[in-house]
Amino acid sequence: MPTTTAIAGMCHICQQTVAGHRIRRHLSRCIPARVGLTMVQDPLSHISQRTAHISVRAPGKPHWLELGVRCDVTLRELDKFLRSAWLECCGHLSHFLIDDVIYSVMVPMPWEDRYFEPEYEGEENWRHMGEIIDSVIAPLTKFEYEFDYGTTTELELECLAVLGDLVGQVSPKQPWHGGKIVILGQNHSQQTCLKCQQPALWKLVAEYDEDEVFDYELYEAEEVLYEDDLDPIIFCEECAPPEGNFIPLANSPRVGANCFDNTHSWETWSLPEYPPD
Repeated sequence: MPTTTAIAGMCHICQQTVAGHRIRRHLSRCIPARVGLTMVQDPLSHISQRTAHISVRAPGKPHWLELGVRCDVTLRELDKFLRSAWLECCGHLSHFLIDDVIYSVMVPMPWEDRYFEPEYEGEENWRHMGEIIDSVIAPLTKFEYEFDYGTTTELELECLAVLGDLVGQVSPKQPWHGGKIVILGQNHSQQTCLKCQQPALWKLVAEYDEDEVFDYELYEAEEVLYEDDLDPIIFCEECAPPEGNFIPLANSPRVGANCFDNTHSWETWSLPEYPPD
């Protein structure tokens, strides 16, 4: 994993703030203590009842995610989650690299074209993202992910452990992920609320243009100091006024890419089943 100093964030199991470099050790203790789950003793238990703890880092950046991923989830489903949580903007291509094999949607599923022949050098090591997690990674497996082949965002992932049905226990509290993937921990936003200086979660935008930030007398009445038209009006959960047009504030290693605006992240999305009926 990268050596970049990871900033502090929240453990979503106990809701405590934890230093970025300690979050994995914290979760290894917090999950058994709070949820009662440990390493799976029976590797033959049904894959939908097993959870892979996958750690995600962005090399050179302080952002991090700790995920619980059901072992029957496909790489394509994990790809969709990473897009939704961190990356999506314009539907760019992406791939995983696991044990020198590239998993991409650019090759057909096995049942779509069993006679697929590579056209380019190295394509003989390409597979479709329809492979399930359980078949391609195991505890201590390290792998890579790339999103957008123009302004590329690279991620490094590692499967730390396989636990019992952690997703099943945590998922009711995280309804946006489709019931197959949960966030165990994530770094705090690096931007702070205009009122209390806590990590900011929401950005105020104009009704007619989600990228244009504006100033209302309402917020002057709320004693928000706002002097520079280029500064965003951002709030934490508790300080956000009850009225206004807000979007989630980007907390992503994708920030800075020309096409990234976070307007697509955290939209409601579903995870398709593979193979289709």
